[in-house]
Amino acid sequence: MKRMKVPDYKDKNVFGVPLIVNVQRSGQPLPLGLQQALRYLRSQCLDQVSRIHLTSLLHEELNTRNGTAVAHIQDTSVGLFRKSGVKSRIHALRQMNESSPDNVNYEDQSAYDVADMVKQFFRDLPEPLLTSKLGETFLHIYQCKHKNL
Repeated sequence: MKRMKVPDYKDKNVFGVPLIVNVQRSGQPLPLGLQQALRYLRSQCLDQVSRIHLTSLLHEELNTRNGTAVAHIQDTSVGLFRKSGVKSRIHALRQMNESSPDNVNYEDQSAYDVADMVKQFFRDLPEPLLTSKLGETFLHIYQCKHKNL
């Protein structure tokens, strides 16, 4: 009979650590650094992204004649989690979270870099957030919601 090796997460603090291990370590559902990142994105960066888009739209409107900018407005808006950040800055944010997860400062960080780091956290989880059974349930909920619209 083979003995299964249990993964050891002592060398990892944030990335690649199952959520249950984080709950056991800190009593929190997510690492504190990630919670801070989500609060930062919610409170600061949505306005920053909106300003970037507004500036882009105004520039397009000034450079466009006879009202064709209206059709272009939808093409220029990019969601916070759709545009990529800079790889080196994302790596630096990951290192900050791994070295001191309780004391990460996101001030003056790019919204896209922080959002990419958050995406990487969820991508690196060893277990999926949604099992295939839960995925099917959410799909049915989504389909029922759109049938009623």
